[in-house]
Amino acid sequence: MRRGVVSLFALGALASAGFAHGEDVDIGVRVVAGALETFGVSDVLGSTGDEPVERVFAGELGSIEFGPNGIDDPGFFADTLTDGTAVGFNIRAALGRWNGAGFDLSISETMTIARFFGSPGQIDAASGVGFVPGFTLATASGGGFDEHPVYILNGPGGTPADGVYLLELEVTSPALQTSLPLWIVFNLNTDEAIHDEAIEWVEANLVPSPGVLAAAPLALGARRRRR
Repeated sequence: MRRGVVSLFALGALASAGFAHGEDVDIGVRVVAGALETFGVSDVLGSTGDEPVERVFAGELGSIEFGPNGIDDPGFFADTLTDGTAVGFNIRAALGRWNGAGFDLSISETMTIARFFGSPGQIDAASGVGFVPGFTLATASGGGFDEHPVYILNGPGGTPADGVYLLELEVTSPALQTSLPLWIVFNLNTDEAIHDEAIEWVEANLVPSPGVLAAAPLALGARRRRR
C-alpha cells in the first residue's frame, strides 16, 4: 500500500463506502470456520470485521525503491488472528500476460516474490510452469501484521515486455485450511483502461470457477471495477 498523508475526509469516505480493489488496497487475511479467507483492506484503517470476501487485487509495477519492474503492493494485512499464527503463500500457476481476450501462459516472463527483512534475511520464490511453494510472510503478533513483500517482474535480459500480468496465489498457515485462490493483476507501463479490462475479466471468469486457469492454459481473463 502506498504510504503517505491520508486526509480525514478520505479515511471517512473509505470507511463508509468499503473497498473496491485497487492499488491502495491490501490483501486482508482472516480465519473463518478454520479456513483462511481474503478480503480487501486498508492497512491505514484496519478492518471492521464485515468486509466482503475479495479474491482479485491490483498492482502497478515500477517504483523508485524497487526499480522499473518492482513494487511492494499489494501487501498482506491482518488484525484479527491469534497471536503466533504464521501466514505464508504458494504460487499456484505460471505467470500470464493479457492478450486482449485472456492471459497467455506461454511467456518468458516470471514473477519473483521476495521478503528482504527478518530472519533468515532475504528469501524469495519465483513463478514457474506450475505450482511453486512460497514461504512464510509474517507471524501474527498482537492479533496481526502488515507485511509488504516485493514483487519483481523478470524478463529476457532483465527487460520484461510491457503489459498486464496475472499472478495466482493461495494463502497458507499450519493447522488452518488454505485459502481459495486469489489473483493479483499487475500493470507494467500499460494504459489503465487495459488494466481495468483485464481485472474485470478475472473477476468474471476465474473467481466464480476456480481451476479455469488450469483448464485454459493459453487464454484466461477477467474484469473488475477500480476505485
